[in-house]
Amino acid sequence: MSHISSTKFKKGFTLIELVVSIGIMGVILTTVLTSQSNYTSGSALRQIADDISLSLRQAQVYGISVSQLSGTFDSGYGIEFRMPNAGGDNSSYVLFADGKSPGVQNWVNDSSWSTCDGECLQKTTLTRNNVIKELCYIPLVGHEQDGTPSYPCTIGHAYITFLRPATEAHISLYDNSGSQISINEIKGVRIRLMSPDGGLKSVVVYTTGQISVQDA
Repeated sequence: MSHISSTKFKKGFTLIELVVSIGIMGVILTTVLTSQSNYTSGSALRQIADDISLSLRQAQVYGISVSQLSGTFDSGYGIEFRMPNAGGDNSSYVLFADGKSPGVQNWVNDSSWSTCDGECLQKTTLTRNNVIKELCYIPLVGHEQDGTPSYPCTIGHAYITFLRPATEAHISLYDNSGSQISINEIKGVRIRLMSPDGGLKSVVVYTTGQISVQDA
């Protein structure tokens, strides 16, 4: 009687195969996490841009419709942006009512930036470390975007105000020293936003009253 013996072979991962597998998994995991981080950062920046756009639209609606202040309907409403070199900061903006006394408009916010008193109605702080990178004005002639922007970004203060019955935006611009910038040759202002990872978005307000969110 013959006996046939069978040999069972047990097979597993070699050390090299294990190291390669771990490396591949690490690359995939890093790619997924990076993509998720970029998506979250981009989404947050877009949300900030949309919020600023809505705040501007709110000021426009208040200014040209029926929002009453101090018993009158002739107060303008606006948004102020003030950069750090002009005594403000690049992480907030202010909604203000221009002229609490009837008929007194100077198209700017006369309140203290730090305490938000007087004409200041609300100060909004940007979230997730997003900031206002710079304020630029858009000239009547020339390219708005060409890789390296040709529009000047030297604005320290930007006041965008709306007053009934006009739907247009009254834009008042000042440089960092407080000198007013002539707006005879401009058609709008661009608020450039930046995320912590360097992503860019812009909120653009034209003198016609049009407000839009654009890729920087």
